[in-house]
Amino acid sequence: MALTNLKRVRVSIFLLLLSVLFTACGDDKAGFSPKVGVMAPDFQLQELAGSPLKLSDFKGKPVVLNFWATWCAACKVEMPALESLYLQHKSEGLTVLGINFKEDSPTIQSFISKGNFSWPILLDQAGDIASNYRIIGYPTTLYLDRQGVIRAIQIGGLDKAGLEEYLAKILPILTK
Repeated sequence: MALTNLKRVRVSIFLLLLSVLFTACGDDKAGFSPKVGVMAPDFQLQELAGSPLKLSDFKGKPVVLNFWATWCAACKVEMPALESLYLQHKSEGLTVLGINFKEDSPTIQSFISKGNFSWPILLDQAGDIASNYRIIGYPTTLYLDRQGVIRAIQIGGLDKAGLEEYLAKILPILTK
């Protein structure tokens, strides 16, 4: 019996090491790790409204990438403040892209309608973009400058003051 448990442990360790190897070598995005100062990789997702959108469509504009889900309590708290700041700064070119994690359209649409959120909601139904961006918690927000370079990363929700602090990194007009 002890030998069987030892074999199970060895097989488990082997499989873990094998999965780490495949994760590191599996695709062309494997080398990307979201870090401040790094260009955000382009992607294309379908918008909740139905049309495809690419991150590169927004080059020249400051972009907030907000990875979220309807079941995320911190997302529910943060999104009204994000909406307020989006409306306040969209005339300066600010774009917010809400990237929903693996939820169906009716669930998302109901949530968005109730909150009256107006920025584009993108559907990451397979979780590929979240995986490529190494998202480990929700919400996670990346702040991209006009060239698409990541200037700040926040894991977890923020209030309006916290969001303004991060937005100042991509919207110089907010710098006090």
